[in-house]
Amino acid sequence: MSHATPDFEADFPAQPLLDALDSAISLLALSEVSPDRRPGLVSHLRSLGQWLSEHGGPAWRAPGQALQAQAPGLLGQDYRSTRFELLNLLHQWRQTLAGAPSAPAAEPEDTALTPTGQTERMALDEHAIFSVTDRQGVITEVNDRFCQISGYRREELIGRTHGLLRSGRHPDSLYREMWGTITRGDVWQGVLCNRSKAGRYYWVQSTIVPIRGEQGHITEFVSIRTDITALKEIEERLRLLERATQGSRTGILIVDRCHPDMPVVWANQAAARLADVPPAQLLGPLCPAGSTDCAPTLLSLRTHIQAHAAGNDTVRFRPHPDQVIELRCSPIHSDDGIHTHGLILLEDVTEAERQSQHLVQAQARLLQAQHSAQMAHWVYDAHCQQLTGSALLNELLGTDGLGGALSLPRLHGGVLPDDRLAVLRGLAALRRQGTTQVSFRYRHPSLGTRHLVVTGTLELLPGQPRRWIGTVQDLTRLRQAEARAQKFAQVFDHTDQCACITEMDGRILHVNRAARQLLRLEGGDLSQLRLRDLILPSEREEALRQARQMAKQGGRWSGLLRLQLADGAMLSVRHDTGVVTDRQGQARYLYHLFQDCAKDLRHHEELLEAKLSAERANEAKTSFLSRMSHELRTPLNAILGFAQLMDLDPPADARHAGYVREILTAGRHLLTLINDVLDLSAVEAGRVTVDCRPLAMGELLRECVSLMRPLADARRIALTLPPEHAVRVRADRTRLKQVLLNLLSNAIKYNREAGAVRISVVSATAKVRITVGDTGPGIPPEFRARLFQPFSRLRQEGQTVEGHGMGLAVSQRLMEAMEGRIGLSETPSGQGCEFWIELPRAPAAD
Repeated sequence: MSHATPDFEADFPAQPLLDALDSAISLLALSEVSPDRRPGLVSHLRSLGQWLSEHGGPAWRAPGQALQAQAPGLLGQDYRSTRFELLNLLHQWRQTLAGAPSAPAAEPEDTALTPTGQTERMALDEHAIFSVTDRQGVITEVNDRFCQISGYRREELIGRTHGLLRSGRHPDSLYREMWGTITRGDVWQGVLCNRSKAGRYYWVQSTIVPIRGEQGHITEFVSIRTDITALKEIEERLRLLERATQGSRTGILIVDRCHPDMPVVWANQAAARLADVPPAQLLGPLCPAGSTDCAPTLLSLRTHIQAHAAGNDTVRFRPHPDQVIELRCSPIHSDDGIHTHGLILLEDVTEAERQSQHLVQAQARLLQAQHSAQMAHWVYDAHCQQLTGSALLNELLGTDGLGGALSLPRLHGGVLPDDRLAVLRGLAALRRQGTTQVSFRYRHPSLGTRHLVVTGTLELLPGQPRRWIGTVQDLTRLRQAEARAQKFAQVFDHTDQCACITEMDGRILHVNRAARQLLRLEGGDLSQLRLRDLILPSEREEALRQARQMAKQGGRWSGLLRLQLADGAMLSVRHDTGVVTDRQGQARYLYHLFQDCAKDLRHHEELLEAKLSAERANEAKTSFLSRMSHELRTPLNAILGFAQLMDLDPPADARHAGYVREILTAGRHLLTLINDVLDLSAVEAGRVTVDCRPLAMGELLRECVSLMRPLADARRIALTLPPEHAVRVRADRTRLKQVLLNLLSNAIKYNREAGAVRISVVSATAKVRITVGDTGPGIPPEFRARLFQPFSRLRQEGQTVEGHGMGLAVSQRLMEAMEGRIGLSETPSGQGCEFWIELPRAPAAD
């Protein structure tokens, strides 16, 4: 069957038809080696004919209908002749679309293949890499050539996708575009780099054709590839060799970043020389896993390449202690923008590194010295009239926050008015003589007045404009130290206390005026005088021992020394000496403070005599009170005894009965007074002994409250006990009861009518506190300082409560004897009092 190639209209979609013809030609070529694909080929050709009839215009309607009618002949006995005619027809149509002249094929003879058919058969069987996948991309068939080039066996490929062969050199967008093309039913053509099972990369020219079933749906994809690995390797190697030359003294390496081991694919002689290995040993993986004889340089090189080959990095490392290599990395991208290789430049920078370190160290030392000395350098360019300098210059002048270059007028405005003339004279000397030095005070914006000294000199360089260089140094601390030293010297010299500074061996360095007068050193040469020579021989060795000990351990020593002056006079001084250390803490000097203590000794003796006299008088008073109290108790007991007898048989006259009660009341009060005086005297004389034992606090409190209940009921005062408390304290039961009765008695007597007295117990870890509070008028703050002094009655005026002011004083001394405390809590004035006692806690009873 023969059909002329029709003409195309101007708006005919030539490109879609060209793609469809390529697909049909490929499928016709495959039908010779894959008979089972022929039904799908027939469906594809009929679809193509239908498309030509509907979209090709009037000129293509008849050829399209003829193609639909002839395609089923591929399934009959006339397969070969039908196939040949269709191939010839499709080739003519494609050449017409591509603009090439038509070259019709010769007629076949019988069943033998024509030369064109044999060439197609050979291309498919011997050279083409052929595979078929299903609709999901899963491989269903491959030829032997596919297995050979990929390194996988057929059973390893069937059931897998082509992602198994991905090399990582293409972006994911390429594969997405490929998949989108073929799933739309279009043919995809392109170049791919795959990775074999052994990890070797190979390149293929690939054509992927979608196959439609009888229903017109895509059922599978057929891929035909041509191996172009050799061509791609040559092209890539030429591209890499263009970036490096063997004659370079810089080592050059090119590594493959797509491979996990980043093997070296190219290296020059300089790189081999720096790595100290033959050039061939550099190619491939550096120090692969399992190698035991890897050179240290290669091992270091591999570590740094893997760490830095991902970007534009520069790093220096030491493969040997005496060698420094600089490694510079630059990425090499593929045409698709993938970072596939890394360019590594190596250079021996040992000498440069050494010189750089020396320079950096010298600069650091210079800057450190300048910073420590508060010194900056400056340069003034006479041509540009511009002043520049080191970073410290702006800090010293306070101009780091000002915009623009430094200017002399601006700096001159910061000079104090009294010093500006001196600065101008210094500048004039610099211009006239080429050198100058001037000191002045400068007003720093944030640090206040600073003391600066400026030096300058003229610098003349051949072919360079004239300029001046110099330094600025801040001497503020020095000037301040000098001022402080001057003030100290004035204080040191004018104080009335004798002061002296000596070397560690005692040689005198400085003495003040008072020391000169006391030691009678006026007008004498002190350079050879040692302070220890003035100490009496009997005390000199001890003084020297103390000085040696202070030199080792530091500290100070004070005591009395006797001196013998040059004229033989004897002198007793109170001496205080210590060590003066340097910044490192080492003892450098000794200071000596001393004064004539003859008057102090006499005064001290007088005070001792006065103290002894007072103690004797106090003992006499205590003894008198004790004897007097005993003498008074005998007649008082007789008076109280007769008064009690008269009270038992009261006289008929009521007036006389009242007199008896008055005698009893006054006698009992006098007896209490006498007993308290005896207690106080005994405590002060140290004759009171206490027997501290564990005792139950609750039982003792109940006894005390029971004794005080009648006194409280007489004034309608409520006594409140704490809840049953099992706490135990360590105390003398009799003395503690005496203290509690005194506190309760005071709380009742000085309370208001119908008031209340509260008792509370608080038990801490080691102490127990008992508090007695009342609702009386309280104690004014101005009286609390004399609270525990004997014979002090601190209640407000106008009260008629009897008392002698010794109860709290006795209670305090008894509490101290039992290792306890007594005190008054802070309460607002007019809101009662809260007295408390505190005793050691005793263990609970078994």
